[in-house]
Amino acid sequence: MLLDHIFICVDENAPEADELVFLGLAEGTPNRHRGQGTANRRFFLPGVMLELLWVADLNELQSVTTRTLGLADRFAARKDGGSPFGFVFKPKNPRIGNSCPFPFRSYHPAYLPETLDMKVADATPRIEPLYVFIDFLPASCSTAQHHPCGIERLTSVHVTFPAQGAPSPVARMIDSLPGMSARVGREHLLELCFDDGKRGVRHDFRNRLPLIIRW
Repeated sequence: MLLDHIFICVDENAPEADELVFLGLAEGTPNRHRGQGTANRRFFLPGVMLELLWVADLNELQSVTTRTLGLADRFAARKDGGSPFGFVFKPKNPRIGNSCPFPFRSYHPAYLPETLDMKVADATPRIEPLYVFIDFLPASCSTAQHHPCGIERLTSVHVTFPAQGAPSPVARMIDSLPGMSARVGREHLLELCFDDGKRGVRHDFRNRLPLIIRW
């Protein structure tokens, strides 16, 4: 499987996104997830879309349908040390029907046709990111934008979470993917590296976001 996008649960209207824009990342079009109760500000980066996600309608978020996704628990868990992250994956080759590689529950959001679903990893602790597999997403992404800061290629993704025990089987699977690691650490932190960090630039957003970007 391949990484498609990462979301970070943030405050309403994602004021944190302004720091990304100031750094030199071009912001994409925002989105409202009808029936799911969430909205976002998005950055179509090389190799991954970064989504800053917030609660737009609490009733929709807590509905029976959306409860399957588990986002309401995720937003609530932010105050108790839960992970603010979600990782969304896609198949390497959708045409040959790559199946979801982990046990899952099906989520049918209102904004998708009834025949399509998202596969949400089962039995993963809230201290870890939410893991989702979407089998109908194309392997290649043509939405990446030009960014004034000059980043061109995603070379690594590292996420840590302060778990007490061993990582879940899904986290260990992700840790084995090329260019990715998902491991126990001191804090919830996402680090994205572009272009092998050759320019020596490192920006730490931890005053607003659990995020470090290097290029």
